[in-house]
Amino acid sequence: MTPRRVLFAVGLSLVLAGACSQDELFSPAVPLYKGGAMFQRYVSMGNSVTAGFQSGGINDSTQKQSYAAKLAAAMGGDRFNRPSLTIPGCPPPIDTLFTASGVPRRRGGTAAPPCSLRSAPLPPYVSNVAVPGATVFDPFHAGPTPSANALTLLILGARSQIQAMRAAKQQGSTMPPEATAQIAQMKQQLDQAHQVMQQAQNELKLKGEQHQREQETKLKLAQMAHDQAIEIQKMKDASALAVARLTSAANVLDQTHEDAEEAIALAQQQQHEAEQNALDREHELDKAQMGHEHALEQGQQSPPLDPNRPPLQAGAGA
Repeated sequence: MTPRRVLFAVGLSLVLAGACSQDELFSPAVPLYKGGAMFQRYVSMGNSVTAGFQSGGINDSTQKQSYAAKLAAAMGGDRFNRPSLTIPGCPPPIDTLFTASGVPRRRGGTAAPPCSLRSAPLPPYVSNVAVPGATVFDPFHAGPTPSANALTLLILGARSQIQAMRAAKQQGSTMPPEATAQIAQMKQQLDQAHQVMQQAQNELKLKGEQHQREQETKLKLAQMAHDQAIEIQKMKDASALAVARLTSAANVLDQTHEDAEEAIALAQQQQHEAEQNALDREHELDKAQMGHEHALEQGQQSPPLDPNRPPLQAGAGA
């Protein structure tokens, strides 16, 4: 159900509640005709159905078939004057729905004007003040309204439905005090209903604006969370890349360290070998020195050689 229908239902319920709170609408005198005092001069208000709008149009014939005209005829009372619209109508009703062209045919055909205006002579007052297309607020407002149309001016002139109804009641007849009081009470109830509906509209508007603000806030929060998640992911990716680079650099350092240790070990080994070789050469020199000194000592202990003695021949004995 739309908010507008909800508001209409609230207002209508208030009106019905006020009307039902009365045990009787009137306390009429002994009726002189079938309808009693309530139908002494019956005036109908409303919209399309009450006015006699049928088959997409309205004219004097359809106005005669409205429930308001039939009810007035059944109740008796003063003459029930309808705002007679000249045939073919305003607009003319549809008399043939299915045609060869596929376009429904209105009474009078294509030559008929869209609106044939009111029929002469005009009655002294109008009993059926209903206007097709009227809304619940239109009966209290004279002049243009959002739902006003050409029939509003043709039927009411420059009056509201309430003003036209009062004019009909005052024309050549005295309205019973009970009816006057009841109409005033109904108008007050309708005014209250209008205030309630206006307040409900304002509340709905405020709620709608608040809901819109909440949705905008939620959208902004979601966008912020999305942006934050992207930034966090960027930081994670950057951190992972930095860790990967550091790990790679650490691996290079470890490999360089291992290579350095191997080079140091090799150098130490070579130095050790060189020192050992030096020691070995020194030992050999020491041995040679010792051998030389021993040989010298032995040479000093041997008798001197005779220079005149011939050298030993090879293979000769001593």
